[in-house]
Amino acid sequence: PSLETQRGKLQPALSDSVEHSMVLESTGFHNLKNSAYVKTAEGFKGQVIHAVAGIGNPKKFFQILRQLGLTIIEHPFPDHHMFRPDDFPFKNEIVIMTEKDAVKCDTIANENFWYMEAKAKPSDKFVDVLLKRLKEFHSF
Repeated sequence: PSLETQRGKLQPALSDSVEHSMVLESTGFHNLKNSAYVKTAEGFKGQVIHAVAGIGNPKKFFQILRQLGLTIIEHPFPDHHMFRPDDFPFKNEIVIMTEKDAVKCDTIANENFWYMEAKAKPSDKFVDVLLKRLKEFHSF
């Protein structure tokens, strides 16, 4: 088939596409030295926390922590930052980071280091559209 024929088949599918959103929800905080030791946000309330994020959008991570009622001091780092001990002059205070960053800090961490476990929750509209498309695909 010609390129024009292929475009004709693709166009309806493309024009139907829309963007959907998701939210990240905290499922708890794990200690880097002992991941079986888990706290909820309540366990950190009333304490000042050093929030560390070496991700593409650290502001979103900081926003989630604040929405959970935590008092934080922001420490943004570039995405994919390779952490060093001198990145943590506050290591004797409470440090909370992303799960992605925690993997890179296991040799630096002490018992004050925690990571936030999160799950992505897609919008209801996205789930509805996905299920509809899967049903359409299945009926072929």
